[in-house]
Amino acid sequence: MPGTQHPSKTPLFIGLGFLIFIVGMTGLYTVLTSGSSFLSQIRLPGLNLPQQDDGLGRFNSEEEFKTYLSQGSEALSGLGSFGVFSGGSLRNFAAQDLMLAPSAGMGVTGTEASTFAAQPQRVSDTNVQVIGVDEPDIVKTDGNTIYFSSTNYFYDTPLPVEPFIMEDNFITEDRVTSELIPPTPGTYQGPQTKVLKAFPPSELEVTQSINEYGNLLLTDSHLVVFDSNQAGISGYKLGAFDEGPDWEYSPDSNTQMVAARLYNNEIYMVMQTYVYSYSGCPMKVFETGLTVPCTDIWRPNTVVPVDTTFTIVKINPSSGSIIDSVSFVGSSGQSVVYMSQSDIFATYTYYQDLVQFMFGFLNDSGRDIVSPLVLSKIDSLRGLDISNRAKQVELEIIMDQYYSSLPQDEQVRLRNEFANRAQDYLKEHGRDLEQTGIARIAANSLDVAATGSVPGTPLNQFALDEYNENLRIATTVTASGFGNAQSVNDVYVLDAGLNKIGEVLDLGVTERVYSVRFIEDKGYLVTFRQIDPFYVLDLSNPRAPKMAGELKIPGFSSYLHPISKNLILGVGQENQNVKLSLFDVSNPGSPTEVSKYLLDEYWTEVASNHHAFLYDPRHSAFFLPAGQSGYVFSVSDNTLALERVVSDISAQRALYLDDYMYILGDTKVVVVNELDWQDVNSLTLR
Repeated sequence: MPGTQHPSKTPLFIGLGFLIFIVGMTGLYTVLTSGSSFLSQIRLPGLNLPQQDDGLGRFNSEEEFKTYLSQGSEALSGLGSFGVFSGGSLRNFAAQDLMLAPSAGMGVTGTEASTFAAQPQRVSDTNVQVIGVDEPDIVKTDGNTIYFSSTNYFYDTPLPVEPFIMEDNFITEDRVTSELIPPTPGTYQGPQTKVLKAFPPSELEVTQSINEYGNLLLTDSHLVVFDSNQAGISGYKLGAFDEGPDWEYSPDSNTQMVAARLYNNEIYMVMQTYVYSYSGCPMKVFETGLTVPCTDIWRPNTVVPVDTTFTIVKINPSSGSIIDSVSFVGSSGQSVVYMSQSDIFATYTYYQDLVQFMFGFLNDSGRDIVSPLVLSKIDSLRGLDISNRAKQVELEIIMDQYYSSLPQDEQVRLRNEFANRAQDYLKEHGRDLEQTGIARIAANSLDVAATGSVPGTPLNQFALDEYNENLRIATTVTASGFGNAQSVNDVYVLDAGLNKIGEVLDLGVTERVYSVRFIEDKGYLVTFRQIDPFYVLDLSNPRAPKMAGELKIPGFSSYLHPISKNLILGVGQENQNVKLSLFDVSNPGSPTEVSKYLLDEYWTEVASNHHAFLYDPRHSAFFLPAGQSGYVFSVSDNTLALERVVSDISAQRALYLDDYMYILGDTKVVVVNELDWQDVNSLTLR
């Protein structure tokens, strides 16, 4: 453009970190208006979408579906993507964020099994967020049998054979030949799901192997394998694995699985299907067995960046039949899904409309640094019936022309003024800029029941919790990419209609949430930047929640687990070591770290996957893998004590049957007696 001085481009776009909200390197084009849920935001231009169900509805035709996709994909260009459900892959969904929760609980404590010969009376469950709801993991047990899906593989290479000399019937100097004995072909065994006879421990052995491997769910009659290799799902009848799966589904070529859970003997799966402006209907989710008509797909009446449709599928694990499904448009960015006995909560993060936010900034803080004409042009731009991407381009042109018209000295002054005033404005309005929308979907009917929003972004599934019909959610407003704005952390309480009724703000300013745990009317939150503030929240009055106490210590905790009503265990890191902290919260106003232990290990899977953690309340003992070893600690008299280490087995998981702890590694299973922590038996896995 004539007159444009590119080396010192518009101060609004340089001084504010490229307008601060364009998110630096990613070039974020924001799409939703400030401070509102997706119910009341801007209608899609050119679409006549009747508002249904408080702002949500289904498509009326395939043509309407394609038009929505076309406009939504345009809005997605250059956008920090978000979605109704999180993207991801089957290979890592154990750490994804689907949660089926009947109520907030104290963690898994094991189940009592039926009494008969050679049947343990105590059988541990997978460590889940809520008792009674199973999550897929690589280890499952019914008490008699352990199912262990390992990614371990090996190739047996024969020893080299020395060459020997083949001679004729007589020896001559010019008649000698040599041959190399051909080696015996090696044996390859890929990753498998091992079926182990587990109880009693003296009879530990591998009884069968299944070539499919991945995360597992176990019902009374079926083992369900989410195949990491084929990205499919198969149901095997117990004890009949050699006959192959009783039922199976394979995703369509444009579809992958995000997460799955087992609740009330029904499997809930979240499937993600990539869609394009030319995608037609019906939409295939599985290669066979499930297609979705356009008129069954839900959409908000707003400008939503769209590249994906997500489908929640309920499956009967015994027959493999599909019970019900519901589909939404969205995008493949990170989000969190949480489910209670009655509802599914789906979150998605979005940002305020760029032009709207800019107008608010200039109207509030910049009237004396831009001309009235510039402000008037931006105000007019807000009301144009064009895409947000087009508005962003027009906004840059307006500011670029204004900047180029100024003398050099004024350009430098303006750049500095914008940079400083923007930081002050973001301190007050950063929560308006970054929002997380929440949709509540009835679990029985899979119909949309309510929508709402809160500032910031939740960390993971533990950042959401339903208690007494209220939803508690912890978020971080990161201000990532928005210059030097400070991050803040908040906790909000929403009622059944997802209306905000309570809040606790500004926990750990300049820090971000590293772990959250809600337990009945209490909340525990860890933020981190240089130190580890451990917060205790009093949520007994949902309309007036408050921060009850705070403790600042070195390092951080990335997973919190309740040991008892008054003791919370934190698993995290301090400097370069795995750190275990035991917090006494008996006095919520003054939490204390009563015990601490640093392992000579750099990392533990528990930091990112709670399924790797096991707690046995009878023996007040817990297990965690770290490095190549498995560590067993006890908790007694408010003190952590290292009881046993099983080393060099690539430890993955542990479970208990009666008073025996089974420590499973890629190469070996070791059984120890929890009464004295001595070995009982072991089994090499090949």
